[in-house]
Amino acid sequence: MNNTLSLPLFFIKFLLVVILVLPVEAEELTVTDIKIFNAQLIESQYIHNEFITKIQCYLDQDTHLQANSSKLQQIVGDLHQEEQGLSSKLVQAKFEAEKFQQNFEQARNERNRLKNKTNKIRYKIMGHKETLKDCKKHLWIFGFTCDLAAEISGLKGQLRKLSNDEKEVKIKVNSLNQQVSDAQGRLNKANKQLAKIQNTLHQAKNNITTTEAEIKLIKMSLAEIRRMKQNYTIEHNQFNDIFTELKNLDPLSERRSIIRRLRQESIDLSEQQRKARALFDENGLQLSNGKRICIN
Repeated sequence: MNNTLSLPLFFIKFLLVVILVLPVEAEELTVTDIKIFNAQLIESQYIHNEFITKIQCYLDQDTHLQANSSKLQQIVGDLHQEEQGLSSKLVQAKFEAEKFQQNFEQARNERNRLKNKTNKIRYKIMGHKETLKDCKKHLWIFGFTCDLAAEISGLKGQLRKLSNDEKEVKIKVNSLNQQVSDAQGRLNKANKQLAKIQNTLHQAKNNITTTEAEIKLIKMSLAEIRRMKQNYTIEHNQFNDIFTELKNLDPLSERRSIIRRLRQESIDLSEQQRKARALFDENGLQLSNGKRICIN
């Protein structure tokens, strides 16, 4: 506070005490008394203006935080919608991945079945060929009776068909394997997007909680400052009114009663000034993040 606007506070208090202990016969204002009261009135007006400035600062901060809270609420609403959309995509991607995986497993099992059947026929053909060879070796000139050609030919026909079927299934397996990979990729992407949105949503909710707490703190402090300002304004006005009334009275009239009232109001105003200075000396309101607002 600018001390050039008033006499030092301790000096004012000292003189007020001296004035109050004067005997009744001396209850008349001196030039020094008037200077002290004028100085107190000037300082009182200055403090009154400080209250107005402080309250306006708190109101501005409250407006800013209210706007920020509304913005955060909108962000949270948008994030909730995005979260719901991604959750639906995630369910769909998971269903597709599971379906493709199921089809892939079925195709792979079919491929293995055909492969096993093909191998069995190959082994069977090889066995027939060995049987035919042994038969001709032992019967020699009667080897023509060892005729397994028709049976071997039939097996070879089955083998060709199974080989073709196996190739088709192999193509299907490779295609499904790629589809499974693509679906898994979409599922992983959806999971990452959802996790990112949920993290952002969590941070936004925390920011709202912090902002709402700061708004509550400011409103509580604002209410306290307004209460102090109201009490201060009452004392300031009472002191000013009595001082003005005294100055307008005829110096020759009986003024001891109003002078006693003025001195008492001066003491009461000094107490309100002390409380106001204590408030202003706190140098602003500290928020939860450590930041101070409305500093001197």
